[in-house]
Amino acid sequence: MSIQAALRSLPTKPGVIIAVVIIVVVGGWQGYSLRAACLQRADLMFNLTSAIEAAVVKGGDENAMHLNLADVVPFAWDEVKIVQNYRPTTASLDCPFGWHWTEQARDKLAADGLLTVLAFFDKGAFVDFMDFSGGLASFEVDDRKIARDQALFSVIPSGTGTGPHILRPLQSDNS
Repeated sequence: MSIQAALRSLPTKPGVIIAVVIIVVVGGWQGYSLRAACLQRADLMFNLTSAIEAAVVKGGDENAMHLNLADVVPFAWDEVKIVQNYRPTTASLDCPFGWHWTEQARDKLAADGLLTVLAFFDKGAFVDFMDFSGGLASFEVDDRKIARDQALFSVIPSGTGTGPHILRPLQSDNS
């Protein structure tokens, strides 16, 4: 089939062509947005996981066993709220193709009590969140927001060395 024959076989009504173009553009935008959100979640979790594992590996040096959450999170924030054993009440972000967790993987972590969510705020407004597996580490925090300059944790390795490690705030309410 020649190019001219192919062009003659296309619909002659511009509305059909416009509708097809719109569907392709909207579908592409949705896929790109989903991919970007999933990769950002995966990057945040990778940064935190890597920082915890690096602190455990350097275990002999007391200063090396600290985690500064501000060093792990690349965007602007001034407070974080850490919620452990999080159970979503709405559908979770489903990340296909290994971009991050699938909805089923996240729901399994939640059902097992291993889903931790770190919600970041700037000047009181929600900025973003990070989901994290409590199977690697457990935060010893209460249910309040933590200021950025106080989001410093001591990493206490588990007895097995593989987790769950304990992340204990360096500063207490008495300091």
